[in-house]
Amino acid sequence: MKQKLLILCYFCAFLLCSCEEDSASGSEAYPDTPEAVVRIYQAHLDKNEFEQVKMYSTAKEQARIDEIAPIILEEVSDSTIFTTTFIRIDCKKAQRQAICDCVIENFDEQYEDTFVLALENGQWKVDAAEEEIDYDHNEEIESFIEDELMREELKEDG
Repeated sequence: MKQKLLILCYFCAFLLCSCEEDSASGSEAYPDTPEAVVRIYQAHLDKNEFEQVKMYSTAKEQARIDEIAPIILEEVSDSTIFTTTFIRIDCKKAQRQAICDCVIENFDEQYEDTFVLALENGQWKVDAAEEEIDYDHNEEIESFIEDELMREELKEDG
């Protein structure tokens, strides 16, 4: 009887240890919705956990993260750690892409943001946003501003 009880105790201890190892190793399932990916991606980004962020990113977004990570990590960590609250996430899927329009709250301020996700190998990944216009180095914009300034000067003179 003691031997059976001892074997049962060892078996229970083995099961407990194996369960703890699974949860400690982070073997949680990959999220299966764009909404869940956006939440996890942003949670890691808020904490500057860039390697984890890249797990939920396309190659293009990973390259963008590689560019911005050193800049952010140079700053004082208190100024780069955030707590983002999603007020609303509305994702629309079309074939292999999802567009998630979000209302976000950060530092008691609400604003809108959009996440673009791509379906890669059955997993939703945050994709890099389209290139933003570099207003400081865009010749067309500089020319337009110069023309407008000249017009203003002519109006003032005439």
